Amino acid sequence: APSAGDPRGSEFDAGSGGSLHKWFRIAEEQNGLDPKVLWKTIKEVVALFILSVRGTVSCQNNPIPHACGAVGFHFFADLVVDSSGRAWLMEIHPTLAIKSHGLGDPEGG
Repeated sequence: APSAGDPRGSEFDAGSGGSLHKWFRIAEEQNGLDPKVLWKTIKEVVALFILSVRGTVSCQNNPIPHACGAVGFHFFADLVVDSSGRAWLMEIHPTLAIKSHGLGDPEGG
């Protein structure tokens, strides 16, 4: 398993920072999950979330005006994946500023 503070940076350390490529690499290397199948399950769970809250988070109803842009509602999602590769949506942040990297995140350092 990667260790926190890896000198190669956030793409290789154990923290939650880094790219989606890092996340897929870890899922494949440590859990044997196929990144393409995993991406499909992530898209499904996020799409289900969007469909279920579309009236509430629409830009017309959004109390946080800077969360909306030219393409609609912007958000960041925290997901976990079980050993079968099924993605579970844990929480949504309407902007990155709501939860900065490491704030309340045990992996964030």
